[in-house]
Amino acid sequence: MHLFSSVPLSFLLVLLLLVIPGYGVSTSQNESKPDTLVQDCRNSTGHRIHTLGLHGLVHTREEVVRRELAHIESGLFSLEVAEAEKLRLEDLDIFSSVEIHCQDSAGVVMLEYRFREMPPYIPFISMLKTDQDGWSAGPALASLNFLGRDMRIELHSRFGGTTEFLVSLSSPWIGVFPVEYDIFASRVNSFNPLDEFREESWRLGWEFLYRFSPAWGFLLGGEAFYIESDLPEVLLNPSGDFVPRLGAGLVWDTRDRRLHAERGLYREIRVTQSGGFLGGPADFQEILADMRVYHPLSSRVKLHVAGLYQYRLGELGRDLGLYDDFHVGGANTLRGYAVGALRGKNEVLITAEGRVTVWPRTAFRIWKINGYFAVEGVLGLEAAGVWDEKTVLPTKQHPAGYAGIHLLLAGVDRIRLELGSKSAKAEVKFDVGVWEKPQAQRFRTR
Repeated sequence: MHLFSSVPLSFLLVLLLLVIPGYGVSTSQNESKPDTLVQDCRNSTGHRIHTLGLHGLVHTREEVVRRELAHIESGLFSLEVAEAEKLRLEDLDIFSSVEIHCQDSAGVVMLEYRFREMPPYIPFISMLKTDQDGWSAGPALASLNFLGRDMRIELHSRFGGTTEFLVSLSSPWIGVFPVEYDIFASRVNSFNPLDEFREESWRLGWEFLYRFSPAWGFLLGGEAFYIESDLPEVLLNPSGDFVPRLGAGLVWDTRDRRLHAERGLYREIRVTQSGGFLGGPADFQEILADMRVYHPLSSRVKLHVAGLYQYRLGELGRDLGLYDDFHVGGANTLRGYAVGALRGKNEVLITAEGRVTVWPRTAFRIWKINGYFAVEGVLGLEAAGVWDEKTVLPTKQHPAGYAGIHLLLAGVDRIRLELGSKSAKAEVKFDVGVWEKPQAQRFRTR
């Protein structure tokens, strides 16, 4: 009992949300949703589909679209099913707009899906903002829809806070199998200002997610990580650490979409082995729980709650290197706190955020380039706990509040412009973040 007696109640509530299925905000797929279709489909529910046409596919193969559709020719039309199809098609992030039209004559429906494709290849400036290294930018090339198969290939080079080269390949399908994958390789050369050491590292990572039901999935991931440093004290082996990792877990995902979700719940439980019987000087296990809730309060106001728990079974400096320490503070972890204000081998991060739609998702066309954007205003509270002790929860939490504007962009996710402050002192800090914060905090370098 002594272990939990001094733990803040908020952390216990977050753990309940993380581990107990069905707890918290309702995520029923049958809840009423805003009408996302044109008005000519509203009265066609239950009518038989005579033809189903796809229009505007120039680069995209038809099978990429059809595997997302539940409607078939000679089947019955459903407005609710069509709305879900529209969200899935937009979530592919290869179309700037998706429209579904119905022509209904004597109870027979001619169904049309109309698409505006985003460019198959996009040269751009790659920008990355981390709490540890600050801003880095450089030339990059992305194929959002390689060979028209909804395969995303990205080549990044970034300079500034860090020198980084990255190549990645991802897709929600492997051929006809619903296996989502993400494979990447990177090389980083940077100076860590928090621990004052220079690192040169290489990573080869992979992750596969097999969805064996609409909500449940099994994931398997791994990584080969090698790091050298000019400060041998941060390593387990002074000449360089090779750390292989292998992890497995379960995912429960009822979000209406992966990008810019408005309703639903994402939960992930994962256990990862680093080193040990896999080889290398490291030997520790990590228990990870990731929870994200999205719930609409009205047509323009949404509630977002997120919690991330990472606990390492091992001793820092003996079983895991100092380069694997968590640093908390800044736009990607705890807004209102200085970068690296908190550190430890274990962490809990909690966020509760209200989002107001300032400008709804709007498709645009510049020359021959299609895209979309949206703007949200946000107001939120968050807290963090970071610790090295063997207790499973921290004994102290650090709260903060923040407000800001988020710009949602095609192919980027979001850019966050935010003002944050500690709760104890009104020390307002402005910061900029890239990607949704639960995503950024999960996959930040440190």
